[in-house]
Amino acid sequence: MIYEIKLKEKDLKESIKLADKFCQAENIEKERALKIRLVFEELITNMFRHAIKLGTTEVKVELKKNKNEEVLIIFTYDGDEFDPTNYRDKRINQSLEDGKEKGGLGLFLVMNFSKEFTYQRNNGVNKLSVKI
Repeated sequence: MIYEIKLKEKDLKESIKLADKFCQAENIEKERALKIRLVFEELITNMFRHAIKLGTTEVKVELKKNKNEEVLIIFTYDGDEFDPTNYRDKRINQSLEDGKEKGGLGLFLVMNFSKEFTYQRNNGVNKLSVKI
């Protein structure tokens, strides 16, 4: 499923629902669907909050399952370069229970729930990929 999302505040709620829609269409089990939704919601919310400041106006999001039943979420967007995979937090190797400090918890969850979390920038286009 590929979606094009305009980064206008009124569209945030509807955008968050896309992960649920994908998980239902793909019959993904409830516990795994929750992780997918949390990762998706964190990243799309960050785009609405931060990518706009970097000149991004639209995000293309692709959600798909590969042959190994892994879920891939790929965000492609313009705007200035920002690599969230470079975010480092001293809690990164802690359990979720131990990593409850204030701030940065969203990316902490993304990194803990993801098998892969990568960023590329080519010809002025940012590509953020997550494998769950």
